[in-house]
Amino acid sequence: MRILLVEDHTDTQNLMSRLLRLYQHDVKAAGNVRDALQLASANPFDLVISDLGLPDGSGAKLMNELRQKFGLRGIALTGTGDDNELDEALKSGFVAHLTKPIDFDKLRDTIIRVGA
Repeated sequence: MRILLVEDHTDTQNLMSRLLRLYQHDVKAAGNVRDALQLASANPFDLVISDLGLPDGSGAKLMNELRQKFGLRGIALTGTGDDNELDEALKSGFVAHLTKPIDFDKLRDTIIRVGA
């Protein structure tokens, strides 16, 4: 799959990018909303994996815009996984939600389920 990964923590972004590539995905990464929108405008993607808390805006608002403009589906990443975050993620267009630290087997399974 062609995946847009949006994660502002550099080490986490690098690790997730490498692991997703090991699963044979084509990954482009952004650390903020602005860069994610630029990447989405210039590249076709099948899936978005995004943190909800980003330095220049909300991952939920980003997902809503990506869904409306490009028809993308997404997996939300959060630190706490509380009910408010889950509700916000689902309302914005994310179809799945995972909490950090990420269990990569669960992420792989979620990508397969969401991408089907």
